[in-house]
Amino acid sequence: MELGSDAQVRELFESALIMGRSVLDGMDVPPERAQFVVEDVRKRDMTRLQLQQTQGIFSANEFGYRTPLAPEPLMEPPTEAQHLSEETQRVTEEQK
Repeated sequence: MELGSDAQVRELFESALIMGRSVLDGMDVPPERAQFVVEDVRKRDMTRLQLQQTQGIFSANEFGYRTPLAPEPLMEPPTEAQHLSEETQRVTEEQK
């Protein structure tokens, strides 16, 4: 980051923000709330990046979200799952 460039674009980060905003829009999150979330992530990331530049890569862990995510299905499957082959059926039954 300190190589004398006039401008830097963090392409992966910026595209992640765009994709995240698109997901929020697709979930019918109100536009003001979606924009707040994007700006909050951008602000926390900038603070974290500045700390990491001055104090080391692990210095800004407190800026991440602390609430663990609990995976859950987005919707109930419309039909019962079907085994693709006898082998997958055998493996599935062994794991029960």
